[in-house]
Parts: sequence; structure tokens; C-alpha cells
Amino acid sequence: MQWYKNLTLAPRLLLIFAAIALMMLVQTGISWNGMSRMDAASKALANQNMVRMQTLGVLRADVTELRNASYQSLVRASEEVRQSGRDDAKARRQAIQASITVFSAQVAGTETDKPFEAFSTAWDKALVSYDEVTELVDLELGDDAIDVFVSQTRKLHQAATQALDEVSRREAELATRAEQAAADAYSLSLLGLMVA
Repeated sequence: MQWYKNLTLAPRLLLIFAAIALMMLVQTGISWNGMSRMDAASKALANQNMVRMQTLGVLRADVTELRNASYQSLVRASEEVRQSGRDDAKARRQAIQASITVFSAQVAGTETDKPFEAFSTAWDKALVSYDEVTELVDLELGDDAIDVFVSQTRKLHQAATQALDEVSRREAELATRAEQAAADAYSLSLLGLMVA
């Protein structure tokens, strides 16, 4: 440190200024890195997880409403009420298929892909059973249609619903991970700023 004592005032001030500028540069780098990590985590939450959770909510509602609409076509009611149930069930099936197509594209290649394929397979089996019920109603075999609806169709519908619940759990887990990544980035950035 003898060399520092031998310096005149101008070089000493210049050296101190350079040290302060270097510390500011380090703090800027730490802040920039932390902000970019928080930005990436926030975008993953907003653009992926939240959109997929919304699609899952719509899909879940349509699956439930399809069962209700299908039941409406089975009740001993006026033809108008039964036709309304059939029309609603048809609209729900189209909405479900659209949601499946959208969600399938969103999760392609992710951790949620395989559980969603399991749901799609279970749902296809349930649809076959719903078609059998519709065919029995068209043949005016109402009691047989009800028997199939409350036994086979119900079990297949429940299996599809459970598979969809697994997809929802997986998506919630991914959202939690993205949230934790944002929190970790913030903590690391804050720690870096305090140390620097």
C-alpha cells in the first residue's frame, strides 16, 4: 500500500472512481441477469401455464356438461327437451374436440404430453359409449340406454375425468415450478446486489 500513499490526489481520486465504477458494473450485471431470469419465469407463467390452465378449465366444464346434456336426452320428457339435450351434447362434443386440439398443440413435447394422451385415449373410449347410448335411444330402447349410461358410460366418463385431473395436477406442478424459479431469481439477484 506504500505505492498508494505515494500517489498524488488526482491519481488517488481516479483509482477510487474506477473501483466504484467497477462495483457499479458488477451490480448492473447481477441486476440484468436477475431481471432476465424473472422475465423468463414470468413469461412462462403467463404465456404457457396460465393459458393451459384456462384451456383445461374449459375442457373440464365441457366434459361435465356433455354428461348432463346426454342425460337430458334420456329422461322421459317432451321431444323438445330431449332434442335440446341432443343438440347441446353435440355442441359440447365439438367444443371438447376443439379444446383437445388446442391443448394438444400447447403441451406437445412437454411433461404434460403423456398424461394428456392418456386422457385423450380414455375420452375416446367414453365417446364410443356415449354413441352406444345414443344409438339405443334412436332404436327406442330407453331402458337399455339408461342401463348403459349409468354403468359403462359412467365408468368410462369417470376414467376420462380422472385422467384430466391428472393433467391438471401436472400443470399446477409446472406452474408452481415456474413461480419458484421467479422467486429464486429474485432472491439471487437481491443477494448479489447486497454482496456487491
